[in-house]
Amino acid sequence: MAALESLNMASPIMHGDVVRLEGELINIGRSSLTLQVTGCRHDIATRRFVHAVDAVMTAVALDDNNRPIRGLPELVDRSNGIRIDRLQEIAQQRKTLSMRLKKMEDPSISCQRTLSTSFLPRHLNRNGTVFGGEILSWMDKTALYCGRIFTGNSNMVTVSANRISFKLSVTTNDVATMEARVCGIREHFVDVEVEVFLKKFGLEERKKCHTSYFSVANLDASEDTDCVARGLVVSERDQEGQRAFQHRRHLIEEEHELLQLQPLALSSISGSHL
Repeated sequence: MAALESLNMASPIMHGDVVRLEGELINIGRSSLTLQVTGCRHDIATRRFVHAVDAVMTAVALDDNNRPIRGLPELVDRSNGIRIDRLQEIAQQRKTLSMRLKKMEDPSISCQRTLSTSFLPRHLNRNGTVFGGEILSWMDKTALYCGRIFTGNSNMVTVSANRISFKLSVTTNDVATMEARVCGIREHFVDVEVEVFLKKFGLEERKKCHTSYFSVANLDASEDTDCVARGLVVSERDQEGQRAFQHRRHLIEEEHELLQLQPLALSSISGSHL
């Protein structure tokens, strides 16, 4: 996986839940594939599948030497060509918006936390690199830890992840350092940027390999959303900084609208008792 554009939880998934995933290609680049994935959990009481999670992710086709394979076939839909044109238009809009957001990245350092880890052979995929899910799990832990320190509340949970970019592969010879910063407050949510840096054992050079933005929900003792009592410090003298902050918030809202794809319908499974 090269990037996880968005991951949003619609309802909580508990340990032991049966989960069904439906996936569909929504764009094909020269060497990349963008997929929409919808997850539903089986509700025992109603015997129905309940919408639980949505994600949009990009994977890159690799050859035996882990190099991108160019010249993938085009995405076609003989029954609805207009739909393909619309998906390609949205993909181009997402790409343009992502480039605009990168230029606006200037997070606050009012709360910054760092965690470091290394990985074992059991964390490797068949290409000899660390599973993206392992790295994403550590990024999530770091974002959650940063959010808890910022609010002073341990009762918090990650509800979404956006613009997760996998720039470099990670091996067992790397020490991965996750740096998290609070970059926004939205009533019940804390927005946290996480960057991952790699350093080879015995070397001092650091390389940035992953970036992402997480939204962490602030909960009370009853696990209901609670207002975040603390805010970010914004200087009234820094008019340019305030304009940049407001512009970045507008771009994030625009990005959220572009990623509002309808959840995929569950396909029928023959012989299923669920």
